[in-house]
Amino acid sequence: MQSLRWSLTLLLPARSQQSMLRFIATGNRHLMLLRPLLKTIALFLLATWTCAAPADEQQVAEIRALRLAGELKEAQALGEQALGVSQSSADAVALHIELARIHDRYGLHNNTRPVAEALEHVEAAASLVKASDELSAARVELAFANYYYRAEMAEREFATAIHHAQRAIEMFTALEDWHGAADAVHMLGLIRMQQGSYDEARTLFDESLAMDIKGGRRVFFTGEYERHIAFVDRFTGDMEAAIPHFKRSLQARREAGAIDAGLFAAVALASTLIETGRAAEAGEHLQYALDIANDIGSGYGTAITLLALGQYHSDTGQLEEAREAFEQAAEAARSIGIASIERRANEALAAL
Repeated sequence: MQSLRWSLTLLLPARSQQSMLRFIATGNRHLMLLRPLLKTIALFLLATWTCAAPADEQQVAEIRALRLAGELKEAQALGEQALGVSQSSADAVALHIELARIHDRYGLHNNTRPVAEALEHVEAAASLVKASDELSAARVELAFANYYYRAEMAEREFATAIHHAQRAIEMFTALEDWHGAADAVHMLGLIRMQQGSYDEARTLFDESLAMDIKGGRRVFFTGEYERHIAFVDRFTGDMEAAIPHFKRSLQARREAGAIDAGLFAAVALASTLIETGRAAEAGEHLQYALDIANDIGSGYGTAITLLALGQYHSDTGQLEEAREAFEQAAEAARSIGIASIERRANEALAAL
């Protein structure tokens, strides 16, 4: 239900979004009964409000809205259906790239990254790019960078991901596509952050935000920027500085209708509050994250949220609730093979 609420806000003008957000904040769980109706309304409104856009942009926008809302099966079905209809090469490239992103999110939620289907879609997109279509070529380079960023995570070398990210930066910059350039520079920042080059990562994140603003500020991208600046602060030991960035990341993801990403923003904020001795402030964010994880069926989201929830209960003196949360976290982690979270949950249980 949460995902349907936020997919609707994605489609509304800013003023209407704020009214809806205030309504959603009431937390009326009886709206769960209206899920099918709300989904129909959301898709109808999207079709109505984007009727002036080219057909390919309508399709990709609708699929993206469903993906961001955590409606992955619906997004996948719509993307595959669109591919089955005669498309220009540029349209087909965009659809394959969006389908790759959908499969990558499946991988996140089920702990199966990197996802072979994601790479297959990127390769299919690459095979369709015409020599004269520089924009599609740049988008494919960025899609390869996204895939190999996941695939090369274990070794932290990222040679292939860096190659594609740098190519994407060059191509988007030459085209003066500042949103594409911002995404590519941000990807390079993520790579540097994973390699422990935190100063360079921060510089790249700042550059990416400037590019995004130059192209016209995107709310979702602002959320990505704030989240990863917060992680740079965490990794460099400045936990207090990370908190306002995590708060702004969560707010931006909510405003953008990114219910899926909002789950992880809420957990990151709650965990940081707990680690800085502010556990009392974390409860509402953990409940929000757990509701989303249950709603969209995220095994990984459930495991990390329950682990943080156990720590929250422990720190606030609710030991039985903490035990239950840690036991559930261990089971959720075990069910999708996340040994590190299962181990941490069991260690926390032993320490109670």
